[in-house]
Amino acid sequence: CGPIACTQCHDPHGRGIPGDLIRPLDDHWTCTQCHDKYKDAAAVEAHTHHKADSPGSSCFGCHMPRMIIEGGHGRIFDHTVSIPSMVNSKRRGLPNACRDCHLAEPPEWEYEKFAEWYPEAEKRNHRVPLAAAIGDARLGKAGAKTGLLELLEDPNPIYRAGATWSLSRHADIDLRPQLEDPHPLVRRAAIKGVAASHPDLLIPLLDDDSPVIRNAVADALMMTRISRPYDYIRGHPELRRKLRTVLDGLVELRPDRYRLHYLIGILEELDGNYEMALVWYRRNLRFNPWDERLKAHVATLEKR
Repeated sequence: CGPIACTQCHDPHGRGIPGDLIRPLDDHWTCTQCHDKYKDAAAVEAHTHHKADSPGSSCFGCHMPRMIIEGGHGRIFDHTVSIPSMVNSKRRGLPNACRDCHLAEPPEWEYEKFAEWYPEAEKRNHRVPLAAAIGDARLGKAGAKTGLLELLEDPNPIYRAGATWSLSRHADIDLRPQLEDPHPLVRRAAIKGVAASHPDLLIPLLDDDSPVIRNAVADALMMTRISRPYDYIRGHPELRRKLRTVLDGLVELRPDRYRLHYLIGILEELDGNYEMALVWYRRNLRFNPWDERLKAHVATLEKR
C-alpha cells in the first residue's frame, strides 16, 4: 500500500451521484484495503472508542471532517486524510471531527477526551507544525519564514508548494531552485516569486510538460513590468512569437479560459494588429462580460 489516489474513491468517468464516488461514504472498503485490521469490529471500537456501526467509527468522519471553504463557497470533506488535532483547534481555531456530532457539548469538552484516548497523537501529527508555519505566514508574524523554509524540504509536494507560494511575497527569498522541483505544483508556486527578479529563468518553462505551468509562465512574463505594463516582452519579438505559439496551444486545450484570449489580444496589440486584438478581446468579453476596464479599452481601440 502507498499514498491514496483520487481514483480509489472517485470515478473519473462519472457515476451520476455526488462526488462520483465508487462506493458509498459509509463503506470503508477503500481504507481497509491497507488498514486491514479495522475490518474487525472489535478493533474498530478499540481504536475509535465508539460503537463500530456509529458515526463516531466512520473513517471519513474522523479523518476527513467537513471544512468551510474560504470565501463562502460552502463545505467539503477535508481531503488531507489526516489525524485530528485538538492543538490546532485550540491554537488556530481549526475545526475537528468531534464537533461534527457533539455540537451541544461545552467548549473544549473534546480536548480532554482526545488526550485521554490518544495521548501520543499530537506529537506525531505533522499538521501541527504545518498549521503553525502556514498560519503564521498568512498572519504576517515575525519569524514565520523559518517554518516555511523548513517545509521547502518536505517530501509532500503540497506542503512544498504551499510554502513556496507563501514565500513568493518575500523579495529576499530565492525561489529559483523551486523552478526545478519535480512536482508541477511547486514549480507553479515559484513562478510569481521568480518573475519579478529573474524573468529570463521562466522562459525555458514555456516548454514544460504541464499546461498549467506553461499557462502560468506565459501570464507572468507578459505581466512583468519594469516601468510600465508589458515592458519585458515589448523588447523581445522572438519571445512574443514563442508566447503566441504557447497560448494558441492552450486555447485549443481550454477555449473557455477567457484569460488566454485576453493575453493573445495583448500580443496582437503590441505587434500593432489592432483589428485582431479587438477580435481576441471581444472573445474574452463573451466569457467575462463584467470586465469594465477591458470594455473601456476595447471602446478606445475601436476609435483608432
